[in-house]
Amino acid sequence: MAERRSAQRLTPATELSARVRAFLPARVVDVSRTGIQLELSSLLRIGVSCDVKLTLEGAELRWPATVRRCRATQFGVDERGQKVLFYRAGLEFASMTDEEWARLERFLTKASSEGTGLELDHRDVLETQPKSEQENAARRTGPIKVKVDTSRFRT
Repeated sequence: MAERRSAQRLTPATELSARVRAFLPARVVDVSRTGIQLELSSLLRIGVSCDVKLTLEGAELRWPATVRRCRATQFGVDERGQKVLFYRAGLEFASMTDEEWARLERFLTKASSEGTGLELDHRDVLETQPKSEQENAARRTGPIKVKVDTSRFRT
């Protein structure tokens, strides 16, 4: 299936909280340069403008956004221990500066590389071909060793 998205989505490796309209708590499912997908216990009306707030490294970031979709997904337990219906909402950012995106991307990449949720693609893995038949045999039976090019990750 062809990719329809105009921007790559980043998924937080650890739980990342947000607030919508300053008072609705939400969990970040994924985020891109153009928008954010949230899971929350309140229905958001499509077409409504609101603010999305994230607290990263002690600083609060806020973006104006518009609700593009919202649908019920599952029952679960909220932060107060009550059983509620959760919704997935897709919000489109009205604007995001290059500096804000770089900061958010750096935070998500840093959190991913520190946790177990590091996702690698073929550009991150350096060549690690065995040099002899003995190394080939050891490689088939032993642990796989991979070198990761971390020069692309910002710290």
